[in-house]
Amino acid sequence: MSAPMRFRKVGKLARGYDIGQVDAFMARAMGGNVNSDLVRSVGFDLKLGGYQVEPVDAALDRIEDEIAASERSGEKRTLGERAFVRDVTSQAQVLRARLARPHGDRFARGSAWERSYDIEQVDMLCDDIA
Repeated sequence: MSAPMRFRKVGKLARGYDIGQVDAFMARAMGGNVNSDLVRSVGFDLKLGGYQVEPVDAALDRIEDEIAASERSGEKRTLGERAFVRDVTSQAQVLRARLARPHGDRFARGSAWERSYDIEQVDMLCDDIA
């Protein structure tokens, strides 16, 4: 991950991801200065004339997958196979418990002033995963 990423912009009157924020984060990611949790949780402001959202999100997904795979390999080497499998199994049990919760109660809701995910879309995704 070393070449700078280029993204298409939305029209001048449309909103897209803040160009400066995206470029700064991608430079950090390409420099290896982020972990998968940070890539997964990063958010950008929407600005007129910004970057198209979908291509940036797709790039973040690819970067997160690559970093997470590297992190898993490192954990497996550090913990050993048996402890690694035990840890992953424990995490899967937590996920299964969340998926078993009623629709609308699977995750904490954002406040009125926070950007947050649409509850119905999250429930549909959880149903697909289950």
